[in-house]
Amino acid sequence: EVVRGGDAPPRASPTRPDLTADRFVPHPTRPGARAYRTGDTVRQHHDGTYTYLGRTDQQVKVRGFRIEPGDVEAALRTHPDIAEAVVQAVGEGTQRRLAAWLVPHGKHPDSTAVRTHLKTLLPWYLLPDLYTAIDQLPLTTSGKVDRKALPAPVAAPVDDAVAYEPPATAAESLLAEAWQEVLNGEPVGRADDFFALGGNSMLAARMMRLVRDRLDRDVPLLLAFSHPTLAGLAAALAGEVTVAEADLAGDAQLPPDIEVATAPDPVATPPREVLVTGATGFLGVHLLHQLLLQTDALVHCLVRAGDTEGANGRVRQGLVEAGLWQDGFAARIAALPGGLDRPRLGLDAAAYDRLATRLDAVYHNGATVNFLASYGQLRAPNVEGTTALLRLATERGRAVPVHFTSTIGVLPEGVTAEAPPTAEHGHLDRGYEQTKWVAERLVTAAGARGLPVSVYRPGRIGGDTTNGVGPKDDLVWQLVRLCAELGAAPDAELPFHIAPVDYVAAALVRLSLAPARGEVFHLVGHEPVTSTRILDRVRAAGHRVDAVDATAWVERARAHPAGEALLATLGPGQFAAAGASDQDPGPRFDDRRTRERLEGTGHDCPRVDDGMIDRWIRHYLDTGYLPPAPSPSPAAPPSPTATPSPTSTAASPSPEADGQHR
Repeated sequence: EVVRGGDAPPRASPTRPDLTADRFVPHPTRPGARAYRTGDTVRQHHDGTYTYLGRTDQQVKVRGFRIEPGDVEAALRTHPDIAEAVVQAVGEGTQRRLAAWLVPHGKHPDSTAVRTHLKTLLPWYLLPDLYTAIDQLPLTTSGKVDRKALPAPVAAPVDDAVAYEPPATAAESLLAEAWQEVLNGEPVGRADDFFALGGNSMLAARMMRLVRDRLDRDVPLLLAFSHPTLAGLAAALAGEVTVAEADLAGDAQLPPDIEVATAPDPVATPPREVLVTGATGFLGVHLLHQLLLQTDALVHCLVRAGDTEGANGRVRQGLVEAGLWQDGFAARIAALPGGLDRPRLGLDAAAYDRLATRLDAVYHNGATVNFLASYGQLRAPNVEGTTALLRLATERGRAVPVHFTSTIGVLPEGVTAEAPPTAEHGHLDRGYEQTKWVAERLVTAAGARGLPVSVYRPGRIGGDTTNGVGPKDDLVWQLVRLCAELGAAPDAELPFHIAPVDYVAAALVRLSLAPARGEVFHLVGHEPVTSTRILDRVRAAGHRVDAVDATAWVERARAHPAGEALLATLGPGQFAAAGASDQDPGPRFDDRRTRERLEGTGHDCPRVDDGMIDRWIRHYLDTGYLPPAPSPSPAAPPSPTATPSPTSTAASPSPEADGQHR
């Protein structure tokens, strides 16, 4: 973002103190002076020139995901029939959709072909729903795109070549009515996919609530994810089908072609070049930051983007928003547009070969995280992506160390040891943990064949200890936000073992610089932080949050737009079962190996005290993630000294996240 300094900054707005506070920030190099955030974004090139990208207020939120329209526009321009493209959100609330306006190279491009092309470059939530061909983009007198002058987008979404077949049973007709009500769309066919039509977790929760009311019986929300088509969901509700048993054990078998050479070529120690996946997620940003601080390596980052400039822009934006960017980092970051769910990681042959011959370490931190999605929906990025990285690490007669970020959630109840996963997986009932268990087994198998590997299991990850910047989609803070918006919390004391993100990232990198020997490390908080204690600090910030009966609170939460999906993710039973006075503090995960290896390095997990919680709350208040308190309170948590974030967009409630871990 362009920030103006100098002796004549713009004047503050006397009638908009909120806008003044947002736009005028401490000058980065002149103590006591102020600078002005213009709202314009540019991309800096290595030769010192800049390309204007647009406005920060063009960033949009659709289906619970924060979207940079420029990334989608860059991907559209890679299509051979498209000369220019503009993307923006249209509609309001749950009917908000992504629309694209296309200027063709001669003939008008087929919208279905364009969407098929985008599917090879972008995740599903970045795909526009509406495509409109125009002869030229409308411009303002200053030469910028006049978005207000764009014609109305086409009325119907792109055809994904699914033949329409009307509902054939009473159950299908009932479902079709519920789908149309929440999606506000055209008639729904038997083969239509709820999420392909624009559905998301919140809309699925609303849809299933309608179905539950009309059938007058309980219907699990997870069925909407395991059976996303109209006919499939109707059959599942009728008990005609069951969720297919995923072959986790079969998928956990490492392909025989992934072999380590008898005498592999040596890798540099310390590493000169490394690859990081998930570098734009919450933990990934801090992992990248620590690699830049603790090593001198060139860091390649695999990033979902339409081109190299877009990939570099996303990496830099992540560091800036976390308050971690330094100008010297640009020369040491090489972002690569690609994806874990794409063949050969989405890289061309030349880029893949460069990595295979030059890498000294792989940090596999990326994953698609959705606690409601099925194993099959997450298998490609989380399992096949891991296999692809293990294959990359063993190419060209090399054995590149692989450092894999898993989750403490793979462990069965009562097991807390820092040990490889057992063959038992019956305790895993959610797709995300299932994919992580399979990935851990694959990594362990590669280690048994001679590949240097390490596995790191974070627990609940909290915000930064210094500037308070926290995860946007963490379930703890979704729960806190829901309580703040309801003005009520369940009278149940839920324990959370939280470890600050800067500790997790710094400890992981420090541990990784020792030889990888197939060991497992737990990066967890030591003392439980209870929901009551967090909510007490929210009350200190000026919010009224009354403690109410847990069962009554669950009913109130179900009526909230975000409540149904959150309850399905957390499990409403734990609120009713938890007592306010005798709550079990939860398992104490064994991290003795981790603490022994880190002893004397200065990387100790800090205690989460009230001051740290206050910094996290202040960050969520400042960014709008938590609603503002009704009136100022003298006991409000102090605002930390931190680099201001260039965005102030509140996150939408969603169980989906990018690179998060339990």
